[in-house]
Amino acid sequence: MNISVVDSPLQNLYMTELSFELFFSDYVTRHPVDNQVSVSDHVQQQPDEIQATFYVSDVRIGLVDGVPGAALPIQEAEAFLQAIRGKLVAIEVFGYATFTDYVLQSARRRRRGPSSLAVMDLRFTLLRIANSTSVPIPPSNTSNAGAPAPQDIGQQSTSAGRPSLAFQGLQAAGFVE
Repeated sequence: MNISVVDSPLQNLYMTELSFELFFSDYVTRHPVDNQVSVSDHVQQQPDEIQATFYVSDVRIGLVDGVPGAALPIQEAEAFLQAIRGKLVAIEVFGYATFTDYVLQSARRRRRGPSSLAVMDLRFTLLRIANSTSVPIPPSNTSNAGAPAPQDIGQQSTSAGRPSLAFQGLQAAGFVE
């Protein structure tokens, strides 16, 4: 498996995966219906997820590029995963497919056996990129089309008329005058 950052000079991370899983899921709304009410349910497509588990070993044979103090593979893998946080990545699963526009959602490192062996669990989520177009709508000269012209109908009464039953009840109880 190869993880590379889209449009970036960051180095790729090559690894042998122990497991690879691709998840598709949809959220279906459910509305209980009583008395023959018409309700429509909706399906919301959730972002696809990829989970991969791989191992990294610090056991090396000889020097790394002739430098005895070079970073070990576990440290290199962790540094790479820190560097790709929040960046779009492409995930190439050798012999299967390449997945683009994913972002690292979580990474977990577990130690198995000797301290020179680490198992890493990664979860990636498809990042949907929405495009929108703004279209200006010109002002309309027919904003009052079809509405009658306003008319002055003279002075209107502002008295409340007869009080409501609730107000009469409050008066009778002595709460208001």
